[in-house]
Order: sequence, then structure tokens, then C-alpha cells
Amino acid sequence: MCCLLWADVYFLAPIYVGQHVHLSAHVSRTWSSSMEVLVHVQGVDGYSGRRFDACTAALVFVSLDKQTGKPSPIHTYSPRTEDRIKHFHMAEIRKQRRKLLH
Repeated sequence: MCCLLWADVYFLAPIYVGQHVHLSAHVSRTWSSSMEVLVHVQGVDGYSGRRFDACTAALVFVSLDKQTGKPSPIHTYSPRTEDRIKHFHMAEIRKQRRKLLH
């Protein structure tokens, strides 16, 4: 796998020295040889424990064959929850939008 691009990066709030960073990520969709991973970054105040949204991003990874360096097939992802199904459909919309911009 290699990271092809960072897309739809939104910086929502700064995280300052002394605050903690909490990252969560999940696969939102797979295609024939690529996948989109949604990343959610939260800052955490070290004193109060209050969490706040700091950044979100969609990363696209491509599976590469070790011998040829060309894209190789990956397993299909099937979302199971309502929230993940929404992310699954939105990933296709983001992909189509990226195609229009390039």
C-alpha cells in the first residue's frame, strides 16, 4: 500500500502544547485496487479531559504489487452500520468530484 493522496482535509481547531491528540480512522470504501480511509483527529484537554474536533481528512491508498509496482487487487469492503453505509456512499461522491477536478 502507498498513500496516493490526502483529500478533503479540514482543520477545525488548533491543538496546543500540553493537550493530547486522539486519532481514529476507518476504511470508508474500497475499489478494485484502492481504498479511502477517513481520519478524525480530536484534541483532548489534559486537565478537564474535554475532547474537541481538530481535523478530518480522507486518505486514498493504492495497493501495489511488490514485483511490478503496479496497482494490485484488494478485498472488497462491505459496511454494516447506517453510519458506515453513509460514509461508503460519500466516498464515491468524493472520488467522482476528484475526477472532475483533475
